Amino acid sequence: MAQLEPWNPHRVVAERIKELRKSRGWSAQTLAEAMTRVGIPWDRSVVAKFENGRRATVSLEEVFALAYVLDVAPVNLMTSTDLGAPPHGVVSGVVASADDVREWIRGRKPLGDQDVDTYFSKVAGNDFGFIYDALKRARGQDGER
Repeated sequence: MAQLEPWNPHRVVAERIKELRKSRGWSAQTLAEAMTRVGIPWDRSVVAKFENGRRATVSLEEVFALAYVLDVAPVNLMTSTDLGAPPHGVVSGVVASADDVREWIRGRKPLGDQDVDTYFSKVAGNDFGFIYDALKRARGQDGER
């Protein structure tokens, strides 16, 4: 079986935007109008250029607005939800499954050679219980690496 070529972050977001927009029955113009209503002045051509790869960047503000208007969590805009999705390129030399990238974005799992202690060192107070359990799993049940 041939290995799938990794998708870069832009391609993942572009594919998800197109998929989510079409599943809602929205045209590119409808999405652009929704973005404009929440303070991101897009027009139909911005949507088309983004979806077909001619616009190579997306700001964090745009990701949040897109997730909001498409009624999804940002993590589900930044990662594929398809079971057979290609691996996701995160940074140069770091490629992981969509599931692993999703867990990384959620703060549940470091990627690549990230230091486990550093990764879990700065968390919101209400996440501490989960992080404590994840850190124990990453080190093994006895707390050793």
